[in-house]
Amino acid sequence: MHEAKYTRMKKLLDKTMQYKLDYQNSDAGLTEFIIGQINKERIIAPDISDYAYKYFGIDDFIPSESCRLEGDFYYIPGHGGDHIISECVSSDFDTAADEYTVTVRFYADPGKTVFSHLVEYSMRKIDNNWAFLGYEITGTGLFEPFTYSV
Repeated sequence: MHEAKYTRMKKLLDKTMQYKLDYQNSDAGLTEFIIGQINKERIIAPDISDYAYKYFGIDDFIPSESCRLEGDFYYIPGHGGDHIISECVSSDFDTAADEYTVTVRFYADPGKTVFSHLVEYSMRKIDNNWAFLGYEITGTGLFEPFTYSV
């Protein structure tokens, strides 16, 4: 394990306000995020490390081996299905309005290390079914939510 690497990564990730991380398992997610940002057909380890340094200040980032293709090239491995990386961070029921507000955090990488948008969805139960009333984007990140289909 590269202790210095994870110390620097922790500082980066703390800056993005994510606090419940498994830093060792975030390598693959951050590697996939960076690969998705690089607009290049053949991506090699120095491309990924350079991006990590330029945009995140991680000067010793080692791309995840789970993203290595045969030889020296890297790719985003298949995960199956359509995915958008998010999680429910809160839900509140307003008894006066008989509505639920659900807050969802979207992430810019599959490892849930880089925050993207924060969205509040409003719902009401109508005839025993939940009806979508609307949404409000209450926070935007520097990067769009990470989505992929395989």
